[in-house]
Amino acid sequence: MQPDDPYVPIDVVANHFGVSLSTVRAWLNRGYIPIASYIQVGNTRRFKINMLEEAFRNNTDTKPDTTSQESVDVDSDKLDSMEDFFEDM
Repeated sequence: MQPDDPYVPIDVVANHFGVSLSTVRAWLNRGYIPIASYIQVGNTRRFKINMLEEAFRNNTDTKPDTTSQESVDVDSDKLDSMEDFFEDM
């Protein structure tokens, strides 16, 4: 990741991963998007795409809290897209 990578709005994240805005919001609510990958001022968030890609690829910080919902083991190398991953949750 480059230090000058821009922060982008949620619609750019949705477009980049080929999902809807509500899917990105669901990822946030479920804890799939690491806190370190975005900034928030009030109700507005801006995201670093490269940080999201890295987190999803590593699939470590993106797992939901297992105390509040069932966890799912996923082999990220076999996923065709990030949307497939989250639809299977």
